[in-house]
Parts: sequence; C-alpha cells; structure tokens
Amino acid sequence: MTHCTRWNLAHPHYDPWMILAMYLALAAVCFGTNTGLTISRYGFRDRLTWMSAAIWAAFIVCSCCAWMPHAPKVVALLLTGGLATLLLSSTTRRLVLCVLAPTAAYAATEAVFILLSRPTSIPHTSASAIPNIIFGTIAFLASIVIEAIVLARIRPVLLGQIASA
Repeated sequence: MTHCTRWNLAHPHYDPWMILAMYLALAAVCFGTNTGLTISRYGFRDRLTWMSAAIWAAFIVCSCCAWMPHAPKVVALLLTGGLATLLLSSTTRRLVLCVLAPTAAYAATEAVFILLSRPTSIPHTSASAIPNIIFGTIAFLASIVIEAIVLARIRPVLLGQIASA
C-alpha cells in the first residue's frame, strides 16, 4: 500500500523554512529591480551594478537554501556579517549605501501599496480579478519609478558624477 500525501487547502501547513524562503525571495526581488535599473542606467561595467548584482545573487542563493538544516541561523550570520563587512570597508561603504537606499525606497513603497490594497480588497475576490491586476501593476511600476528617482538622486551624492568603472 502506498502512502499518498494530500494537500489540505482549507488548513494549509507552512514550514518555518518556507516563510524564510519567501522573505529572502522578496528581498531578492527588491535587489533585482535595483540591479536592472543600474544596468540600464550605468551599464554592466559600473561598480554600482556589480555591487547590486552581488547582493541580489546572495539573496537568491540564500532563498534557495532556506530548506537546509540550521539555515535561518547561517543565513542571518552570513547576511549580517557580509553587510557589516561591506559597510565597515571604506572602499565599499558608499556603494552599499547607494544600493540600499533605492532598494529600501522600492520595498517601502511596495509595502505601502500592499497596505493600501487590503482595505479596498473585496472579500472572496480572485487575485486574478481585473481591478487587482491593474492595481498590482500600477503599484509595481510606481515603486520602480520611485526607486529610479532615488537612485538618480543619491548616486551623484555618494559616488560623484563620473561613472565608476
């Protein structure tokens, strides 16, 4: 007799690693949009692009490894240690701040849009309903525009006008 696992959709079960993986994947999305903006604005050779891409890749790897034993402790240690090292180094501090500021602006505006959508959501309305799709698309695009504005304003202040190749 074979044992089949049935999904209980009425009472879903979430493992702690799934929640960790979700948050790390959301962080990867935030850093991914910043990487896309830096590539489109400053090119592949820019130091800011490389720093943003490295942080993005780190979050992708961490989210993919969230299922492993002791992952929350190891991920927290690696990300905190890596960020502290980058911020303490005088050569990378401005680059990291230039990546973190627009990414934080993107994450904050997305959070505000999500909070605004809750009271206006119609109970039992599908996520694929046209108003939800329109609101989500506008929120996503507005967040990227805000992130691009913050990046355009903060980069000259932290890194100067000349491209850092």
